[in-house]
Amino acid sequence: MENIQIKKELEQALGLTFSQRTNIEELQDKLIEVQDEAYTLRARALKQKEQFTYLIEECKKFKSDKVRWLNCLNLNLNLDVASF
Repeated sequence: MENIQIKKELEQALGLTFSQRTNIEELQDKLIEVQDEAYTLRARALKQKEQFTYLIEECKKFKSDKVRWLNCLNLNLNLDVASF
């Protein structure tokens, strides 16, 4: 009985129950997972942007021939979307 009272007093002094501390730790772990996923998505988006910019520059070679230019853009956009 005395141990229970000591535990309650300790929890009150800490301001959190064990389950609350466990929940906080679980939330912190989940936050780290979400941050890692966000970093991965940002990196992939940046890579896609760089590739898209390069492809646009490559297609500009055909700008004098509108059909070839549009075909180049269309082909590269389709390939870019397929890479997802």
